[in-house]
Amino acid sequence: MPSNQQWEYLIIHDSSQSTVTLSYTAPHAVDDAELPGDALMVELGALGGKCWELIAVTSNVLANGERHTHFFLKRPYDPQRPLKE
Repeated sequence: MPSNQQWEYLIIHDSSQSTVTLSYTAPHAVDDAELPGDALMVELGALGGKCWELIAVTSNVLANGERHTHFFLKRPYDPQRPLKE
């Protein structure tokens, strides 16, 4: 049965640097956000409390040894709720 459920998506990019980038997508545009790199685990826990569901994780190691990890999350779209809340 087809669903017309809309989703909000969040991609967290951790590149072994001092910051972590959060990229939001939804039926409307939202600016990216940056967090200190050591805040990643706390932020993942907080996002779970805001109905975000982790759906995938990818990790690559570049030739220079730098690791890039992406966390993909989603939650049902609610036009009454600001995306970053």
